[in-house]
Amino acid sequence: MKVAFIINSTRKLSKFATKVIALVDDSTELQGESYYTQSTKHAIEIANQIAFDTDLIVAVGGDGTCHEVINGIGLNQLSKIKLAVIPIGSGNDFSGQLFIKSPEEFLSKILNNSFQLVDIGIVKTESKKTLFLNVADIGFGAKVVELLNRQRNRGLGGKASYAIAILRTFFLHKKAYIELTGDDFEFKGKFLMVAFCNGSTFGHGLVINPDAKINNNKLNITVIGNVSVFAYLLNLNRLKKGVRINHPQVHYFETINTNIKINGEKQWMEADGELLGANVNAISIQPNAIELLN
Repeated sequence: MKVAFIINSTRKLSKFATKVIALVDDSTELQGESYYTQSTKHAIEIANQIAFDTDLIVAVGGDGTCHEVINGIGLNQLSKIKLAVIPIGSGNDFSGQLFIKSPEEFLSKILNNSFQLVDIGIVKTESKKTLFLNVADIGFGAKVVELLNRQRNRGLGGKASYAIAILRTFFLHKKAYIELTGDDFEFKGKFLMVAFCNGSTFGHGLVINPDAKINNNKLNITVIGNVSVFAYLLNLNRLKKGVRINHPQVHYFETINTNIKINGEKQWMEADGELLGANVNAISIQPNAIELLN
């Protein structure tokens, strides 16, 4: 089996990652090769180039690296390749939902072909499709990412930058009116944020949809409607605990496909922590899209 490690070179390799790479290199049954990113979006290019001649791609990085890797593989090639994740990035919400505890277990699962079919989300605009592994959201959360990117470009990084971006969003974000149409539901109204969930957790540990699972063949949606920032803050502890928010303006839906129409203030969309823009018109789930080591 050919194993390719796509490594986020802006982060120091963890002991876990270093050990896994060494174990793969020492294995007589595996052929390993490592690729280091040189810039933003480089993982997309690497994955696209090696996807047709690799059995397993290991994304070594955070949620952003995983996002780039699956988009580099591409929707048509996902079923022909396997994926694994080793977290070393700043945002590891997706990998936090996986359950491999040691490098030795990681290797054993590869050798024993212990892969699980998982779903992939698809964000559609007029011009392209973007894949996501974990959570895509529109509104408040995406505005945080937009401000965070600006701050990073100015040299302000780390957890402090994330906290500052959230604080700024409280004052700068303006709600808009959304029309969501799913397979068997419809929602219309003002909203603070809508999260489209393949995984359950985003935003450094906030369980935005406790029902979401990466292998349930559904797109789980959390609508936080016309609530105040203060009401959102009051419920942060529930999100951290993975408990549903009991509020008349918070709604939970399940679907395969959903269409989106927004009126009013411009609303950003992000997926897996990567900013996608503001012209999204549909989001769907592709069930059993790729085999994931888990």
